[in-house]
Amino acid sequence: SEEHVGSTFTLWVPGGQRHGLEGTATKTQVAALTSGDGPLVLCIDDDAPTLDLLARALHKEGYRVLTAAEGKAGLALARQARPAVITLDVM
Repeated sequence: SEEHVGSTFTLWVPGGQRHGLEGTATKTQVAALTSGDGPLVLCIDDDAPTLDLLARALHKEGYRVLTAAEGKAGLALARQARPAVITLDVM
């Protein structure tokens, strides 16, 4: 490694139409921002502020978002909802 030298990673996910934030993520184990017709993204993270920020950012870009605050709930949602993309906190 060299200082100021590194890698850049870009992730492209299927695009959606922009929609206003019509709902808000709740403090419950599972929450949804599913208005609109964009691709469905499932976000799994045990850090509530991170999960809320990610869900709001994705929803603002037109994605429908489901969130889960722990792995078991996330697995159940993945099986049921069949999202286009799943993000998760591997820590």
